[in-house]
Amino acid sequence: MDPVSSSYRVLIVDDNEGIHQDFRSLLQPPREPDDLDALADELFGDDEKEETFELPSYRCDSAFQGEMALATVKDAVANGDAYALAFIDIRMPPGWDGVETITHLWAIDPNLQIVLCSAYSDYSWEEIVQKLGVSDKLMLLRKPFDANSVKQITLASTSRWHRDRLVRQQLHQLDERLELCREQLTALERDMARPQGRLRELPVALDELTQLLDGLDATGLASEQAELVAQARAVAARLRSVLAPGDPRR
Repeated sequence: MDPVSSSYRVLIVDDNEGIHQDFRSLLQPPREPDDLDALADELFGDDEKEETFELPSYRCDSAFQGEMALATVKDAVANGDAYALAFIDIRMPPGWDGVETITHLWAIDPNLQIVLCSAYSDYSWEEIVQKLGVSDKLMLLRKPFDANSVKQITLASTSRWHRDRLVRQQLHQLDERLELCREQLTALERDMARPQGRLRELPVALDELTQLLDGLDATGLASEQAELVAQARAVAARLRSVLAPGDPRR
């Protein structure tokens, strides 16, 4: 799935209703062309009209307090339709502030990209990092907003969320294949006297596993993910060494 042709859920968390309208005016897609537009293009259109780049669309929802945001995110995760991004104000009296809200939201959905918005100096950057930890899922946005900054941050954050989701899916597939290889290796070592059954299936499984590992390496993995890939390669190498004397393809 191409991230630039997708639709993403965005949660706006702010106690000021006007801020919600500002975000919606920037992020909600324009209206679809209607029959009058088509007629105008036909009558007055430019034959040399430039091709436009299709941007993602955003489904914006609102929460006016941190507690309300938590309930909204819980429902989204439970329904399998998680939010990609949340814009969160740092001041939302009388409830949780933005930093505390983020702590609760990440406990429910650690994959949520977050932009912390503020016009005040409630926390220094160092204090925010100390409270929330080092994360590539957090950005800061100073009020008043610059429209293009909001659009670019949204595009970059949702694209990152999409990429991370694909990597998690690939790692899940890798984990399943790795477990299958371990089971096959155990069965093979236990029953080397009758290798022709499972043995014929292993070369194909190893080839598929190697292709998946190569694809994951190309995406750029975090250290713990790279360690899992290395373990998978080690299992594959062990299997090939066991198979080598009687590989059916040889």
